[in-house]
Amino acid sequence: MKHIPEPDVAGLRDPGASVNRLTVHATWRSRRPLQILSSTWQVTGVSGTVAELIERTPHQRDFEATSIPGILELDGLWVRREEEARRTAEARGEPAADSVRASILRREFIFDAPLKEAVERGWMMTLTFGGFSGPLYAWVDGTFVGFCADGFIPAAFDVTGALQPTHSHTLVVLLMDSPVCCHGLFREVSLEARPPAHIVDVVPVASHDGRAGALTLRVETTGGVEVHAALVNETEQKRLWSAVASPDEVVTARGLDVIPWSAEEPALYRLIVTLRDEEGVKDTVSLDLGFRDVEATSQGVSLAGKALALRGVTRNECDGRTGLAVNIPEMLDDIVWCKRHGVNTVVIADAPGHARFLDLADEYGLYVIDCTSNLYGPGVARDEAIEAAIRRDRAHPSVIAWAIGDEEDEVRA
Repeated sequence: MKHIPEPDVAGLRDPGASVNRLTVHATWRSRRPLQILSSTWQVTGVSGTVAELIERTPHQRDFEATSIPGILELDGLWVRREEEARRTAEARGEPAADSVRASILRREFIFDAPLKEAVERGWMMTLTFGGFSGPLYAWVDGTFVGFCADGFIPAAFDVTGALQPTHSHTLVVLLMDSPVCCHGLFREVSLEARPPAHIVDVVPVASHDGRAGALTLRVETTGGVEVHAALVNETEQKRLWSAVASPDEVVTARGLDVIPWSAEEPALYRLIVTLRDEEGVKDTVSLDLGFRDVEATSQGVSLAGKALALRGVTRNECDGRTGLAVNIPEMLDDIVWCKRHGVNTVVIADAPGHARFLDLADEYGLYVIDCTSNLYGPGVARDEAIEAAIRRDRAHPSVIAWAIGDEEDEVRA
């Protein structure tokens, strides 16, 4: 874990780059030890200057219970506590202009057996926030571990060096208020162990010319000697292609006997990537690929050279009962509704949704016009949000276009 500067308020006045955030990667399956830190947390609403809140957060002791993932408005706790804190600040004569609203969330945890073993083996320990509503500062065992301004794409931090040699550990979060409609940690929070040599990202480009499929693949790693890749037809339990390459080397396969992916026939194939060295397997991940060619011209959109009629709806990932904390059954309901009503395209509005929705779109067959977060105006924070969204979602066959910025920007990619 590299040296991390102390938390700074400058990132709130002019939202800038994240601190200690790890590279965002494609959504995949892996066998890395994983521990979910959702369920019951402690929370309190606070108000004061940013500098005061940063100083106060690691030592905060007055809490009540809340559920994560979730939004704090549901139980009224954050609003009530924040109002009490604001009145206290006013009684002390603090200038209202310097006061900000925030919440402090706390979770004590003990490593489960797989993570404990990974720590003893010297593996890297990462902390991932799946989704949060505003600028976030995090501390583990009293040590500051990272900052991120925009939480619609998962933010992972290296916390290896912050962990103390104790039986239990403490995670504390300062979550600032923002223009987002709901406040809270609205997606999963988790710990993951990564081996010293591990896969950082998998960048596949899968296409189909109407006769056969083609695949270009690059794998980013932190070490290792060889990358082994295999494309498998899971339905027929058949290996279609395999290759061995060096880390970061680009490999290409052509003439693949695969069915082209479309909303009407969403054929998926499993890509398995393994990192090896002289001692054996170091890391393995897998993801589903769909082979298709999409082209946009002045005449319209075409798929595999044929005109594509898009019949779409807009989707804003916000549930009337749970706010931004949308569960998989609700996502599946949206997918089923689209298929029943002849809708083949979903336009993601306002901010990126949960990656699981794109997995379902890949599986059931929907075209998706994805979007990046527009929480901030042009600048470092937005540039980072754009890169993060593209890195996470670019491997999904369902994603056929991107919306960058908001409607007033009129910038599309």
